[in-house]
Amino acid sequence: MKWSVYTVFILAMILASSQSGAVELTVEQQVDQIREACAGDGDFAAAIAGCLEQKDHEIGQELEQIYKRLVKELPRLDVTTLRETQRAWLKYQDQICRARERRNRMEGPSFARSALASCSIETTLHRINELRLLRGDIR
Repeated sequence: MKWSVYTVFILAMILASSQSGAVELTVEQQVDQIREACAGDGDFAAAIAGCLEQKDHEIGQELEQIYKRLVKELPRLDVTTLRETQRAWLKYQDQICRARERRNRMEGPSFARSALASCSIETTLHRINELRLLRGDIR
């Protein structure tokens, strides 16, 4: 039986999550929790957008720390590949999140800011998970 890389990846994820014993939230659940927490900060769209932007900044710093640790740990050839994929991911993130921002501009600037920050949070959390898998830090 020939196993695809995708199949092996999924099986590894299932095994890792079952061995950890802890119930992990999905990225989408984490984003929902962040949105709910920010909505509790105030009923004003601008306040919610500001809160989401702050959370985005914090999560971005977490990604940067994980990335820097990974760069130090990987062999030189793998670091080159990691840097190339990180650049491609950053370009993807910018394009997809700017598209979401544009879609929400008609609702007002605060809604557009919230859409941009939420998208950035979501994509960054996914990227953090990818880098943790590379490091073997599956939580």
